Amino acid sequence: MPETKSEQIHRDLQEKREHKNKSRKRRISRIIMAFDAVVILIILIILGTRNPAPQYSSTMVNISGTEIRFSLGESKESDDYLFTITFREASGNSFKKVLKGKLGQLALLDNEKKILHMEIGSGMKDLLLAPNEVRTFSMNMSKSKLNSYLRTMKIVKKKKKSIIDLSNQYYNFKARVTIEFPDPLTIPLEVKHEVKL
Repeated sequence: MPETKSEQIHRDLQEKREHKNKSRKRRISRIIMAFDAVVILIILIILGTRNPAPQYSSTMVNISGTEIRFSLGESKESDDYLFTITFREASGNSFKKVLKGKLGQLALLDNEKKILHMEIGSGMKDLLLAPNEVRTFSMNMSKSKLNSYLRTMKIVKKKKKSIIDLSNQYYNFKARVTIEFPDPLTIPLEVKHEVKL
């Protein structure tokens, strides 16, 4: 049975409506995909440009009420590590120790291989602390020296830059400070160095 004029008009209107709905759905799905792509790109840019939290670690030793803290931080003014040795007389008594011509020495090691060495308090004959007195000694160590060492020794290979892999490379060193008391005192500390080759 042939279609009547009204049925034909109804069918044409129905097809137009379906075609409009399909094109509208296609347009909305394209907008959503574009929006998702922009959001993902923004997240990748934020992750790629964020600064990691500055490194800080410390170890404390107590000798007859005197606290000796060996700490590692990062200098805000330069691209250096900042090592500090803090003596705090907490017992309420005076503290006096004879030294061997210097306060001590700081060594940085790759496993047991010494790669950097610095003297602390050269010329000091003794360490005197009044009750509750605090004395701090600090040394800077350039991060670029560690990167140069890693590059020269070919221990760490340069990473290929990728938008997807935004993780940082780290290499573990050991720091060791030796206080030159008559019986030398050695305090170790881990250094988690961010590699920049």
